[in-house]
Amino acid sequence: MLLYATPAELAAYIDPDAVAPAPPALATVLLRSASQLVLDAIAAARYAATAEGLPKDATLLAAVQNATMEQASAWSLHSIDPRKGAASAARRVASKSLTGVAVSYVKDDAADTAASELASGKSLTRPAWLILDNAGLISNRVRTGSGGVETFNVAQRYYDPLTGAL
Repeated sequence: MLLYATPAELAAYIDPDAVAPAPPALATVLLRSASQLVLDAIAAARYAATAEGLPKDATLLAAVQNATMEQASAWSLHSIDPRKGAASAARRVASKSLTGVAVSYVKDDAADTAASELASGKSLTRPAWLILDNAGLISNRVRTGSGGVETFNVAQRYYDPLTGAL
């Protein structure tokens, strides 16, 4: 299985100022899932690759590594195990009562949708997607064998962990 980053690299990415950063819980799981999302996102990109499938170009290699670590760090910061899917997205308790054993949850459709999307493991966060896009690895163009170019819009859905927006 292709991994674009190591747990040690992820630890340094999450906490760049630490002298000896520790990898987050489930670091390998997070990197494995994030690498698969990145690989899927750049499936149409053309670049020279090593025998292991890594980009030979240092700039492109850094982009796939950074996008992978950005995605993995978003999951880590939100305590998400991408193997569990959207069902693992936690609801926020608004109030509770010990005597009446009542619990009410915060109703925030946008936040619930965003949390569910991030937990689903089906799409990249906006920062991860932008890293790949800025490196030229994301394209909405399909090239035909005849040399012509047919274009169509690709619906991109990504989650921004800072704003909670899709």
